[in-house]
Amino acid sequence: MVVLLRALFWFGTLPGHMSITWVRIGVVLAHAFGAFGCGVLCARWTRSESAGYLAAVLYATSAGFMGDLVSWPSSSIFCLGATFYILSLVALTSERLRPPHRLTLSILALLGAALGMNAEVLTATALCGYCWLAMPANRFWRRWALLCYVVAAGVGGAAWWRASRLETLASLSVSKRGIMMGAWLVFTAPLRFAYSWTALPSPDFQTIIHWSAAPWILLVAALLLIRPHLRRILLLIWIPAVMLAFLIGSARAPLFGSNRYGPGVLYVDDRYYYSFLFPLVLHISLAFAGVLDRLSTSPERRRRLFLTLLSVLSVSAGIIEGRQRYLRSISYGNYQAVRRALEHGRSLVSIIESFPAAGGGGAAAKRRHDSARRDPSERRLPVIPHLLRVSSWYQRRPAVEPSSHTGGGRGRESDIRPLGCGGLVWASACMP
Repeated sequence: MVVLLRALFWFGTLPGHMSITWVRIGVVLAHAFGAFGCGVLCARWTRSESAGYLAAVLYATSAGFMGDLVSWPSSSIFCLGATFYILSLVALTSERLRPPHRLTLSILALLGAALGMNAEVLTATALCGYCWLAMPANRFWRRWALLCYVVAAGVGGAAWWRASRLETLASLSVSKRGIMMGAWLVFTAPLRFAYSWTALPSPDFQTIIHWSAAPWILLVAALLLIRPHLRRILLLIWIPAVMLAFLIGSARAPLFGSNRYGPGVLYVDDRYYYSFLFPLVLHISLAFAGVLDRLSTSPERRRRLFLTLLSVLSVSAGIIEGRQRYLRSISYGNYQAVRRALEHGRSLVSIIESFPAAGGGGAAAKRRHDSARRDPSERRLPVIPHLLRVSSWYQRRPAVEPSSHTGGGRGRESDIRPLGCGGLVWASACMP
């Protein structure tokens, strides 16, 4: 049940006649809104515009967590869900709105996050915790707000359960393998974030295991720079990301014996780490705000100029180095081949329009039918509209999805998932 993704594919493929350019633009805009919300939250909590600016820039330019979402837009469910979760926090922390209005907008955004990705109902834990720890200790925030969030999460969970009875969704398996896969995502997330800002080649499996603890040590040490009340908020932000990681591990655990979702393959898939982008960026930005507090004795203008230049240079260097690394790592030829196939699929629009509606036909339809019977190479054309009507509701997912290192992949007939108009795009890729 990925309502927002289906709507994005539906409306995104209409203007360009099945081109997914507008779909990619929609994904980038959703990511940009998430970056803006992250910056707003950091600025509100730290009362520092510089920290908010750094958070927004880090979030927006983290190409290492964004590659799959642009090259493979069906992975954008992670981006859509995270963006609405951040907007839910933005509404909750607003000081210009009355409490009932803040709660209403926050719940609507939470429901939007659940429509983006079902598992985002887990973010209700962070929202309830924030109401309990950071909001005024009155009856509205301690009782009614918590009840509303629980009800909203229940509605999202019920819709998820209902959708699982109508269509095949990912099955969860609470097992040792699932727990280990989730722990792997949590353990390696900071290292992957650090590597995405460098031009270093992707590490091997042993290097990942040996060095993943180092970024976690730095994050724990950075807590000393963060104000005590902000540490509690940061812990609340980390909880949904960790829970989602274990949920992903449980969903991938039934695929035991397949090399598609082993630890190494999970490491190179950007989408599975996207939920960690918000807590990691917020962690760094809050520590940055703590450094600003300790430099308060220096002249304000000089201090801001120095830190602004430092952040701009650091981010620019990270963008340049990250771009060079991805140019060397991505199998661009595979994406070019897929792009040519999808462009060729635009001809399906004219083919569909050339056939009459169901029940009609007349002399023109009879002539086309007779022509198809005379030309064996064209006999399958009358079947195309029917296949397209079927494919408009079912998208064939590839057995190996492209990531920052794997490039494209071949599909398999047993792996079918509903995706609205996105099926037309995949149908076009199958055309000769």
